[in-house]
Amino acid sequence: MESEPWATVPSMQRCPSALATALALFLVACEKAAQTPASEEALATGANLLLVTLDTTRVDRIGAYGYAPAETPQLDSLARNGARFTRAYAQVPLTLPSHASLLTGTFPPEHGIHDNGRTALGSELTTLAEIFLRRGYHTGAFIAAIALDGSFGLDRGFEVYDDHLGTQAPLAPRLIQRRGDEVVSSALAWLNKTPEPFFAWVHLYDPHAGYEPPSDFAMDDPYDGEVAFMDAQIGRLLGWLDSRRLEERTLVIAIADHGESLGDHGEHTHAAFIYQGTQHIPLLVRGPGVARGGIVSSDLVQQADILPTLMELYGWPTPSEVSGRSFAASLSGESAPETTIYLESDYCALNFGWSTLRGIVQGKWKYIQAPKPELYDLESDPEEVSNLAATEPEVVAALERRLVALRAAMQSHATQVLAPNAERSKALAQLGYAQGLGGADLDTAEGLNPIEYIEVLELYHEAVGFGHKGQAQRMIAPLEEVVASCPNSAGFRAMLGESYVRNGRFADAQRELERALELNPRYEPAYFYLAHALKGLGQVSRAITCFEATLELSPTSLLALQGLADLLWQEGNLAGALGYLEKAAGEDPNSVETWMKIAKLRSELGRWPAVVAAIEKGRALSPKDGGLRAYLAWVLATAPDDAARDGERAVSLVETLALGTEPPDANLLDTLAAAYAAVSRFEVARATARRAEQIAREAGAEALAEEYAARAALYAAKKAFRGG
Repeated sequence: MESEPWATVPSMQRCPSALATALALFLVACEKAAQTPASEEALATGANLLLVTLDTTRVDRIGAYGYAPAETPQLDSLARNGARFTRAYAQVPLTLPSHASLLTGTFPPEHGIHDNGRTALGSELTTLAEIFLRRGYHTGAFIAAIALDGSFGLDRGFEVYDDHLGTQAPLAPRLIQRRGDEVVSSALAWLNKTPEPFFAWVHLYDPHAGYEPPSDFAMDDPYDGEVAFMDAQIGRLLGWLDSRRLEERTLVIAIADHGESLGDHGEHTHAAFIYQGTQHIPLLVRGPGVARGGIVSSDLVQQADILPTLMELYGWPTPSEVSGRSFAASLSGESAPETTIYLESDYCALNFGWSTLRGIVQGKWKYIQAPKPELYDLESDPEEVSNLAATEPEVVAALERRLVALRAAMQSHATQVLAPNAERSKALAQLGYAQGLGGADLDTAEGLNPIEYIEVLELYHEAVGFGHKGQAQRMIAPLEEVVASCPNSAGFRAMLGESYVRNGRFADAQRELERALELNPRYEPAYFYLAHALKGLGQVSRAITCFEATLELSPTSLLALQGLADLLWQEGNLAGALGYLEKAAGEDPNSVETWMKIAKLRSELGRWPAVVAAIEKGRALSPKDGGLRAYLAWVLATAPDDAARDGERAVSLVETLALGTEPPDANLLDTLAAAYAAVSRFEVARATARRAEQIAREAGAEALAEEYAARAALYAAKKAFRGG
């Protein structure tokens, strides 16, 4: 495919400010020649951008940052040939909020996303992809986990936003993650057919818990193996650039969304705390505008600084709402102006009603605003062992004032609050993220200090891990301990109730889930699992009411729509059941089982043309499924409604299938016989039905044999079977 005309137009012709930038760079070119590689000229003429976000990646587990056991040659090569930042920070120890800051240049109180899965980015903010798209770039994003699903708003500006993670089974929700090799294969397929200039964002999730690297990347520490596997996938991207001779025309940024505690301060994963293990992150930049030779910058930088830095490098205006500041000077070996790093975690406040955590890094100091304030000298105490808050009250007071002023200067932008959703909550819980209280007032939240309840949180995550592995029985004991420690948490009680449901302890589940709803009457997962508990207790009417309450809070919940439909069907309310299943198919049209249930209900209601349409939907999703072919052939041959019958097509669908199946299948032969009769081939229809009868009798299926015999007699009388 040839490049579009605009792809060869220098950006200085499209953006006047770039002309001045280019002239200024030319005047100092002689001084910078030894430092500058492909130079700013490539940026001024439409350099590509490859952004690779490294999920859950600790800075101290990469070779370039001094970790000897690391097997990270690709990230190390970026450091050798570009810029490595030793004091880069994540805003939040969570995937969605951190990526929102990175892609908008704003802080969480400004973009409004403080947790995974609760809110979507509002339309007031401009995303990095929107900027590049307006400048004539092709834009593609390739996502590895449901935490960055397009419904959360980060897809804005991307022509392709590949967040399809596959399905496990017809009725199962989407998979929650995919491996880096799958993500990179998707990205390379897009890059191979996409002309320059392009902006590609590739999200790699492999180092996230649990740590199960492919066998070829097994290491003493499985976390290190996951990092090594991720690094190898980055190598495929860099190798593609090299094979296309694009390395000099492509700016590459590799940055983590957050790190991983790995036991620091008692936390094994991330989300609850804002200590260095999760907030201090790797940042590597290589390409046009970056000094060659591997510079190392100790400037303080953060995720919100990425967007304004790119705007300066490309010579484009920075959106007015951006709060980050450019570190472009650092990329040429100069020092950027000193800044203040903003940190937060509202995870425990939102999910458990505990205290918020906010913090800043300024100079050598790190201050954490908590029920018990914390102050660390990162130069002498990088592991944050000694809390100096009591001995340095003046420093604490000054940093508290700075934090308050920083937050006061932030301008809040509207977000899209997402309705509660059982599938999304369950998927995020499988990734280790609680989806609890919802609705805490973050400006006034006062509660338990998360650091004092880390053992409770670790028990919760242990239980989630058991659930993820299918070990439902082992979930109960740790969750009972969690609820005993925090009896007023709706989220914890609902999780315990769910574990009881999964183990068939329906009365215990009912008790816990009703208590959860007393604590939070709008907690949708509690209604959903209470419906299942009541169903298990035979209280169908109350179970229906709970499913209806679930849908009142979350009208698009697939699991609730399907669960309510099944109960109504059981109660004989066929029209009501069909209505909810059709809503489920509208929300997720890719479930074969849902379409087959719809076909069955429509047949019971005598809506035969609609039955054919439903089966066709299922066949389109699974065209090689012989059972669906046979089902469609049967309806086309035997439907009582003339408008739904098509005997010739029925024969074409099932004849080869039935005659070619070894050993012969009685049901397929019976379907073929009905199809022959539908086109008045009665003699062959009778013979085929007799063959089906014989096979059934040999198998001891006398009832089926009698049905086949009755139909054979019908065909002998030159009559087709009608009944559907």
